[in-house]
Amino acid sequence: MTAEYTASLRRPSPTLKEGQRYLSLIAHVPDPLASRLLGWKREQDIAVGLSAHVTVYVGQLSEKVEAAWRSVKFAQALGDTGTVRLQVGGVSTFRPVTEVDYLSIDCGADALHQLHQVCVRELGECATPFPYVPHITLGQNLCPGQVAEAKTVFDALPAAERSFAVDALHAYTYDGAEWELLGSIGLAIE
Repeated sequence: MTAEYTASLRRPSPTLKEGQRYLSLIAHVPDPLASRLLGWKREQDIAVGLSAHVTVYVGQLSEKVEAAWRSVKFAQALGDTGTVRLQVGGVSTFRPVTEVDYLSIDCGADALHQLHQVCVRELGECATPFPYVPHITLGQNLCPGQVAEAKTVFDALPAAERSFAVDALHAYTYDGAEWELLGSIGLAIE
């Protein structure tokens, strides 16, 4: 492990607090983009964590939230959005607010904002202290060389690898140590 990677593991998350359980709703990024992202992270010695994804919502998990996310009402509210078509943009950063570099979502961000608002309305306040920005995280505390390499790789992606459809959100719980898949919710009402 590199010193930068080891140091990044010691920095506390601005969102996930020790001793709390969380519910996260994410949209998985499919191949070939997911494979390219995960391969790049491995080459850079960056922790992979959950698969390549776009987070739509993360909030503290309670019995009320557990029941709400599994409800028909919630599924119908999300399903009203329908399948979301996303297009990834270039490498960007949240610095200096937080040390996260990411791939922007250039097309489809409005639909992700709508899904996020449904989650906040139905499940409660989002746990993150930042405004919601749809993105795919590349890493935390990346050194300038890693950011430059990310720009070389991802800013040059062919159009076919930049676009994908999201027809479901996947629910995960986090207990402070591991993420566990709880289920999924379809976005397209039949």
